[in-house]
Parts: sequence; structure tokens; C-alpha cells
Amino acid sequence: MSFSIAPSRHAAIDYTENFFVRILIPHMAHIVFAPAIQRHVASPARDIAAATVRSALDAVFELQPELRGYILDDQAQLRRHMAIFVDGRAIADRRGLGDALRQDSRVYVLQALSGG
Repeated sequence: MSFSIAPSRHAAIDYTENFFVRILIPHMAHIVFAPAIQRHVASPARDIAAATVRSALDAVFELQPELRGYILDDQAQLRRHMAIFVDGRAIADRRGLGDALRQDSRVYVLQALSGG
């Protein structure tokens, strides 16, 4: 006989007949908000189980709704003054935020720089 329980959304414990216990910690994308954003809305780095940039941001916004208006515009698109990088590359889909995430992706949300 074997069964699993999930005491939190970050870990699961698997029990077997012989009482062998193993902790299963899923790999998650890591999302970081740049210090310039933190001046306006404090938001710690988080590990998020998400398949796309949109779903990762939605998970953060569920925890911190005040951050949504700073990152997204009224059309739920990335604001012009914001940039998101996934694994070192700028996202391609600024409107739908549908860029795929791997389980070990690193997502960086920062203010875009402009000037000349």
C-alpha cells in the first residue's frame, strides 16, 4: 500500500508500506521583481508553478493584487515601461504574455530603460 499527501503546494510526502518517506518538491519557475519595482510595490522573489508568463504573473497577482496595475495596463497587456525576461531573453508576447516557462525558468520583471 502506498499513498501521498500534499501538506502544502510546494511539497508532497510519499508514504509506503515500509514507512519509507521521501519528500517530493516540484521544480518551479523563479520570478524576481527588480528593485525599481520594489520601490513602488514590495514583492519578494517567488517560486511559481506556471506554464506561461501570464499564469506566473496571475499567481503573483492573486497574492498581491496591488502589483497588477503597476505591471499590466487596462487591457491586461504588459505596460510600455516594463520588460520581462525569461531565462535571459526578452519575452516575445507582450500582449498575451503566452511565452512558455520551463520548470526551472528564471523570470525577471523590470522597468524598461529608454533614452539616448
